Amino acid sequence: MFSISHKYVVFKEISKKSQFTCSPFLRVCLTLHESSWNTQARGGPNSDGSYDNGLFQINDRYWCGESGAAGDCNIACSALRDDSISDDCQCASLIYSRMGFNAWYGWINYCEGQSISDAVSHCL
Repeated sequence: MFSISHKYVVFKEISKKSQFTCSPFLRVCLTLHESSWNTQARGGPNSDGSYDNGLFQINDRYWCGESGAAGDCNIACSALRDDSISDDCQCASLIYSRMGFNAWYGWINYCEGQSISDAVSHCL
């Protein structure tokens, strides 16, 4: 699993690079419940056969391409599964601008309507 220092670096990068209009702690809640802060996470297959990729678990059906740059984010899904999260944050910001946080089940199920202390209480 990932060390505390790795998780801290991921947290700092999310805080700096994502353009979500909410508390950094809520962004952290989202990524915690989507990928457990694993930048290499790949979830799925989903019921439609698609997969979710990287820190924000970005879906390959709409947002990225398995065979190279594609989807609305014009990015290869493999680029979302590395330790460089600038492109992940850029794609997640596009998703957020179109759909809000409701694009993510991790947000809906664990973060929406929660206070900062609720969102991170199990981490303490």
